[in-house]
Amino acid sequence: MNKPVSFKIRYFPHCIFSNKPDFYLDHEQSTRRSYQCPQCSARFLRSDLRKRHIRNCHPLTDAQSTPTASLWQTALENQLPLPSFESTSPPVDLGSLPIPDRGAGSSDSSHPPFEIPSSSHGSSFAKELLCSDAYFKYFHPGFPIIHKPSFNPNTCPEALLKAISAIGTLYATGDGKIAHSRASFDTGLQSLDTYIQSDPTRVQDPWVIPAYLILESFGMYCCDDQLFVKAQNIHRRLVDSVRELQMTRESQISHADVESDDGRRELSALDDASIPLATRWNSFVHAELRKRTIYCLYLLDSQFAIICNVRPLMSALEIKYDLPCPDELWDAETAEDWDVLRRQQFSSFNDQDDENGVGGRPPQGTFYESTQRLLHHGSRRMSSSLRLLWSSPFTALILVTQLQMMSRDLVHANCLLARPLSSQTPLSVLLDHQYGQIAQALRNILDLTPRGNPLYSRPGDSPVMEEVPANPGHTALWHSFWIMWHYTSITLTHSDSLLVTGTVESNLPAAIATAGFLAKPRDKKNRDIYEDRDVFRLLNDLEPTIPEIAFTQAKDNHLPVDAEHPFTTFLGFKICLVGWRVVRLMVGKATGDARASHDGKCSSTPSTVYQHSPAEYILRRICSRLATCTANIMHDTMGSEGRPFDSYETDYMNWAARTFAERKVWPVGKWQSAIIAESLGSTPVGNANAGVSLMVPSPSQIPSPGQCGLQLATELGLTDLGISDSMWMGDGMG
Repeated sequence: MNKPVSFKIRYFPHCIFSNKPDFYLDHEQSTRRSYQCPQCSARFLRSDLRKRHIRNCHPLTDAQSTPTASLWQTALENQLPLPSFESTSPPVDLGSLPIPDRGAGSSDSSHPPFEIPSSSHGSSFAKELLCSDAYFKYFHPGFPIIHKPSFNPNTCPEALLKAISAIGTLYATGDGKIAHSRASFDTGLQSLDTYIQSDPTRVQDPWVIPAYLILESFGMYCCDDQLFVKAQNIHRRLVDSVRELQMTRESQISHADVESDDGRRELSALDDASIPLATRWNSFVHAELRKRTIYCLYLLDSQFAIICNVRPLMSALEIKYDLPCPDELWDAETAEDWDVLRRQQFSSFNDQDDENGVGGRPPQGTFYESTQRLLHHGSRRMSSSLRLLWSSPFTALILVTQLQMMSRDLVHANCLLARPLSSQTPLSVLLDHQYGQIAQALRNILDLTPRGNPLYSRPGDSPVMEEVPANPGHTALWHSFWIMWHYTSITLTHSDSLLVTGTVESNLPAAIATAGFLAKPRDKKNRDIYEDRDVFRLLNDLEPTIPEIAFTQAKDNHLPVDAEHPFTTFLGFKICLVGWRVVRLMVGKATGDARASHDGKCSSTPSTVYQHSPAEYILRRICSRLATCTANIMHDTMGSEGRPFDSYETDYMNWAARTFAERKVWPVGKWQSAIIAESLGSTPVGNANAGVSLMVPSPSQIPSPGQCGLQLATELGLTDLGISDSMWMGDGMG
């Protein structure tokens, strides 16, 4: 009767830290219930949490309980997440434009993921149809969130068509395209907000988040302050919604292998021949669509963090999905093509197993687990999802983006913990073991990527080796992957200037301008310490990256300049700024060595092994890369003896300004070219005049490398940027 009160308080029924007997824990685990929302796929551990979810997310459930609404809600639930194979509803027929013949397995009464009957026809619809073609030709290859074979502009939701039209219009020709893009953005965003206002769970509809992400991409990269703020608001709302609805994890089993009760491996439902092929393909499309939606949201979250140096809203730990499927499967036009490609996919040499083998198999292939296997490749077996990435550039881009975000977190932590306050600090903020682990993970990704293509091969590969054919439709994704790969490798040595200085920007033009300012050469006492290994590490990445950045002039390259994603253009700009620091440092070193040798202060005899000094060697290697990827170049001056060392820097900056001025669809390249031209005009380089105001030359006005001096035509203005609408310019960037 005198039991202490603390003994009663110690055992809470739901406290995981209470010291309960084992039999009590087993009983509680076996009797724990899962409360599922009757309107969506969300699950909760307590009924009160489910009630609060229904009250907040389904306020009009009773009003929508008509038979038609019930049938429509059931159809939406069968789309996301993975539909149940036991369902008696007819299989979903994914149409295309044009619609291919699917055989007898199709049904006319089904609804594709992006299909809602629409009556928007006429001249406006015809223009949007052309814009959608331009979208899928130029932007979609670098951002494959839409399942193109099932997309039909005649029946897709109006909000999705407006989002696609907003970006597709940028690639069209003619006057007024900027105003039309802005109008499509506003109309699409208003339509989406109205659609989910009455029922927030409509975010789970398969086309809603992709439409939002397309609008978010438009707002991010159009260099408009107001649209950038709208893009940030869209992003925050989407992250909150997917967490509230638990969309960052798979709610049903969709792994390739399923464990039976006795531990034996069973075939996946996608391999069950008793299920119609069309049904299996449709189920695959719906599951993969939701997966890619979350991964694209993660990519945009990372892009916000890299551009403006804001803290990311998402973490790899919360994404509980397998990695995306090979892009060839995602792009399959018909169910038959998908089935053939799926059977032809390479499987591991270690797949053969004992038919009588028993024992559990740990989960594999999730985002976090795959990253861990890259980081600990020497001690862990590679994930089955990472056997080969020859046809998975989207997966490769996701993995290398995660390594970039991981390195940023380490740099941020080291700046807070160990970075001294002195004016001079080592260039590399990462510790040696941190650098080594991430650098090894980057090399592990290279072991899984295609080789042989001179433009898209691993660094150090011989161009004469047997080529591995790549899908031409994936060239844009591979281009984005290699730019991100080299940028991540560079930032392991030369950390992002905005990150180490703690500078946070509010829009893209300001981020470009600040990056250009922080990259300007500093006095020796005010800059970081460049160790010899740092310079050669940067050189190893700069050499293969220069052809990637100037890919429009590379030989036999079928990727048009307009197909480059604007974020990839931004990364190329950051890489060029690092290259400028290296070139500037080597010019000073080579000039000092030459002056000392001319004055007779160098007592040692010239080396008989090396023809040039290390500084001159680095300069000549960089300029030789410029010569191989630049048209109409004066090759005789690039390698001539006795040329002024200052001309190397002038050539490099001229090439960078000319290259980014070629990016004409998105204004990102124009802003970058303007910043480089301003840096070249305000820095005493070669024959350039100091103190020149910000100017933007056209590509024809920028001399090719090898031509000394720079003639700038006009001061910066909307007309000089090729922009006739003031909405492209932020209010704070006048």
